[in-house]
Amino acid sequence: MKIILNLFIFFVRLVTEIYFEIISANPAIDIDSMIDNKTFEKKINFILYSQQSLIFQPRARGEDEEYSGRQKAAGDFGPKKCLHQNPNLTAFVPGQGQKSFRAMTGEQYPTFWFYVPYLSDSKLSAHFKLMFDETAEIVYEDNKIELFTTSPGGIVRIQLPQNKGLKFNKNYYWSFTIICDERERDSDIYVDGYVARVQARTEFESSENAGAEQKAIRYAKDGLWNETISTLINELCPRDSQKAKDRIIELLQSEYVGLASSAEKYVYTILQECQNLGN
Repeated sequence: MKIILNLFIFFVRLVTEIYFEIISANPAIDIDSMIDNKTFEKKINFILYSQQSLIFQPRARGEDEEYSGRQKAAGDFGPKKCLHQNPNLTAFVPGQGQKSFRAMTGEQYPTFWFYVPYLSDSKLSAHFKLMFDETAEIVYEDNKIELFTTSPGGIVRIQLPQNKGLKFNKNYYWSFTIICDERERDSDIYVDGYVARVQARTEFESSENAGAEQKAIRYAKDGLWNETISTLINELCPRDSQKAKDRIIELLQSEYVGLASSAEKYVYTILQECQNLGN
């Protein structure tokens, strides 16, 4: 009974807060029709979702962990090779420790995100490859990726082109490699992992007018990794960088993502990427 009473009090306070906020902003509003007003509905959704945590929840944790790769680069660093950095090259994918786990997406042409700890004047190049897991057939490859990072650490995004989409319920292997020395490819550092396209359980009607934060929370609950992080970076961050910062840190600190130790550093570079999007 006490729990029900507390929920009732919370709801009354919520409705009252929304009521006065809408009235103060729109003094001429028709109060009789306010309950049917889209502004009222949108405000309720905004407040409710702003109080929810953004925790990534994988759909098939055990199976995803069987498809493991490398989330953070490791290797033979040195003066004549890629220098060791903290953090090192990192793939923004689910994982734990050094391992990456398979990510799921509902998108046919998802975007992959990487943290690169080297400046553009380092003259390093990068190589991205996506292939069918079953046959090792190359689906997409880009071996001319330039590292346009103007500070010690930057973000590289790889979006699949329109003619290289993922098929439903197929596993794909991907790798992102930094070529440290063209003459000595054994010194390459890389991250790799798996992705699978699944049917999205989260859909947004065009009339729903869902905000970026609301969409990211629902994607995370649905286990759709690429949609979650891309929505935060592409949609929420250019509009509200502080909110995006808090939510991205929350996402990276999720147990199944495992990037908590360097979350602040990653987010700093992501915010720089957002500024470029906003310009």
